[in-house]
Amino acid sequence: MQTIGERIRYKRMTYKMSMQALADALGKSKGNISEYEKGKYEPSAQTVIALSRIFQVSTDWLLTGEEYLNNSPESAPVLKLTDTETDLISMFRLLDGRDQEDAYDNIYYKYKRVYKDSSHYQRYSVDRVAEETDEDFGSSLIKKD
Repeated sequence: MQTIGERIRYKRMTYKMSMQALADALGKSKGNISEYEKGKYEPSAQTVIALSRIFQVSTDWLLTGEEYLNNSPESAPVLKLTDTETDLISMFRLLDGRDQEDAYDNIYYKYKRVYKDSSHYQRYSVDRVAEETDEDFGSSLIKKD
């Protein structure tokens, strides 16, 4: 589906709605719906919003055919820390840089032992390189002076 008109028609047919039923829901004429679907005219912003609500799709999908994926840290769900997690973070922050690295490597090693699939690690790691491998991990254990 290349055009907004094709997507409107697709969703209307999926919902088994007549042009008249959609026109009534939007407060438009049957001719307007036909013109949208044929690509003669594009719907206004208000009509796109109304269509997204009627068809339960995003306005992004109606306009582009693609869903908008917001991967920014601000859009991530906020998880409440347990008391133990808060204590661990507080203690970790009191350590010097080298001890923090050792503590991190220790936890990472235990985590890898339990979760052999690195994708779990990648999913929860925001600041680390997504393609980190076991070889990278092994080299981080070697003390460099």
